[in-house]
Amino acid sequence: MTQARIRGVLMEPQGAVAVYATSWGIIDGPSRSARLWPSFSWLWREADMRVGYFGYYLKHRQSGDKYIVDLRNFVRDFVASDDIAFKQQFTYNQENLLLLPAQGSTYLFVQTRDLEIVKRVKRGEWDADDIRRVLRGDQTVGFASYVSLNSEWLGIACRVMSPRHTAFAHLINSIFDKLQIPYDFILRSFHTQLPEDEVSSLDRVGRVSVEINHSSPAFPRVWSALTGGDGTELNDIAAMRIEVIPLRKRTADLKPNLQELVDSLPRDGLESLEARAKAQALDRMSDMYIYGAGALRSFIDVDAESQIPDAMASAARESAELREAIQEFRDEPDLESGTNASGLGISWSSAYGRYVDRPRQ
Repeated sequence: MTQARIRGVLMEPQGAVAVYATSWGIIDGPSRSARLWPSFSWLWREADMRVGYFGYYLKHRQSGDKYIVDLRNFVRDFVASDDIAFKQQFTYNQENLLLLPAQGSTYLFVQTRDLEIVKRVKRGEWDADDIRRVLRGDQTVGFASYVSLNSEWLGIACRVMSPRHTAFAHLINSIFDKLQIPYDFILRSFHTQLPEDEVSSLDRVGRVSVEINHSSPAFPRVWSALTGGDGTELNDIAAMRIEVIPLRKRTADLKPNLQELVDSLPRDGLESLEARAKAQALDRMSDMYIYGAGALRSFIDVDAESQIPDAMASAARESAELREAIQEFRDEPDLESGTNASGLGISWSSAYGRYVDRPRQ
């Protein structure tokens, strides 16, 4: 595998920004010009898949009412539909999105620009196993993740370049739009998160970390600032992790810098925004997530793709933190639980029937 590396530093009055990336993923490591880290810490290994966990709910577009609703039947019926042309029309960042059955309520989620894959699926010639085999042989044609859908939460298992939760939420909302279902599908990541409007109340911020993937509009700008490149060399780079470190570690406060990032950083392609900070003067410094899906996660390492659904289920069962997060999500006072999807008019057969009967322009 060919390595693609970035080593660069941007110096600012309050601190330094350093980036180190490879085709395997992002590595926090020593930069020759900055010498900011004492050792390597790998975020991904090729054999590993990272599983992130999210609660999901629906928000009515007019009333703003929010409902925790089980969408497993809706997604199952969408995937099983014979109208392949309808299912293959959805895109994200100009790439086709495909959702295929893997096992039970776990699905293979593919993002690809390769029209041959789309055509073969559309003609019924390829299934999930065929696509997995193609992607293993040539990763330039697309990437895949696994989505395990549960009654009010989901897990998504990703490798470095796999489609993420933002792409999956986009797919569900695009289906809703096409069927004129008047709800937004919203994911809420399971982790301890500091609300953005509380950043200004922090006592001190000592370090800030930003991770953006290749779909972020900031991605080519950061690369250009580091290298002067025109962006054509970005094809094999999945993400960048940027560390903002104060020059005076014990006394400097990066809270204004963090607030500026919260106010202006594009959310599209933003994987995480976190800070080493303390809320009160007497607190110890701790890592706080302001945005991101990374706090509550599992890592699975399997010998074969077919083992991934079972490995995801096992990882979820063994996570006490996940069980606690799910219960907290159910108890959210602004979310109404126990609502049946069909009671909200969310039924694949009904919504699709209305779509078929509508006159085409």
